[in-house]
Amino acid sequence: MKCKHKIFVIVFLLFSVNVYSQDIHFSQTSSSPFNLNPALAGTMQTDNRLVINNRSQWNSFTNAYKTISASFDHKFNFSLPYIHAIGIGLLVNSDKAGDGKFGNTGVFIPVSYQKLFINEKLLITIGFRVGVSQNSIDYNLLSFGSQFNGNKYDSGLPNFENFSSNTKAYFDLASGVFVKYEYDNFTLNAGFALYHINNTDISFGSTGNIYLPKRQSAFLSSQVFLSNEFQLLPAIYFHKQNKYKELLWGAMLQIQLSNALFHRFQTGLFVRNSDAIILRFSSDYNDIRLGVSYDINVSGLSIASRGRGGFEFSLIYLFNMNRVEKSSPMHFCPDYI
Repeated sequence: MKCKHKIFVIVFLLFSVNVYSQDIHFSQTSSSPFNLNPALAGTMQTDNRLVINNRSQWNSFTNAYKTISASFDHKFNFSLPYIHAIGIGLLVNSDKAGDGKFGNTGVFIPVSYQKLFINEKLLITIGFRVGVSQNSIDYNLLSFGSQFNGNKYDSGLPNFENFSSNTKAYFDLASGVFVKYEYDNFTLNAGFALYHINNTDISFGSTGNIYLPKRQSAFLSSQVFLSNEFQLLPAIYFHKQNKYKELLWGAMLQIQLSNALFHRFQTGLFVRNSDAIILRFSSDYNDIRLGVSYDINVSGLSIASRGRGGFEFSLIYLFNMNRVEKSSPMHFCPDYI
């Protein structure tokens, strides 16, 4: 087998392992709230939030990961001693990867319950997420060893495989908790979430023996006011799913401008394990935040990827239906999670 064919097989195996063992993820973790923690539903200063994420990873490879996520959530405010607000939303994820176009599409509903404590300085939110996901694959796009005629690949040869199905739908459940504390010019945020709580079979085969591993996600972040114009936003995120572990840490510098069309800027750098260095930038225009990031691959795969990791785009739109800003005792997300 030629060297390029060996490389193809290795890359294909990498994709195969990842799609079965890892959830989708974004480098702009705080800009995809319901993929981070369902308890973040409704944790914004306005009544409504629209979020769009788009990620293209490992473009130096053929048919690399293409991930799109869109969500909307609404906050219902209450003036009751036992409840501050309820958040409810809708999340749609779509991901495709590899020559077989392995895809995952999910539709979810996150719901949160919010309560304020300690003179409205402490916010505790409990949330859950229910939905349905479907995996799919196109076997006609795959190549098999039996289709190698001794000299080259021949698509006309039989693959001798018997596939019972090319789609698999399943119910998915997640839950989480989010805590936010504000004290003078300092804000501390923490959260933990557990995904795929129900033990669901995701095998395409009729016998079924492949189960979706549970994923634990935790984060800790803060907002430190250096002055009225400058804030430091450090954060650390940890995800674990089966044998896969991801540690993402770094900081953003936020600059606020008065009487300017683009009134807030953020720029910073994050590091993911020993895998990538992530450059991030975002800007606020009225009620819209636009964010871009780029992953520079520094792992052993950088020889094949030529250092190219992933390009990512995010859009967050915060708005009220009546266009009247409501006062809030806290600075809610996503000013910074």
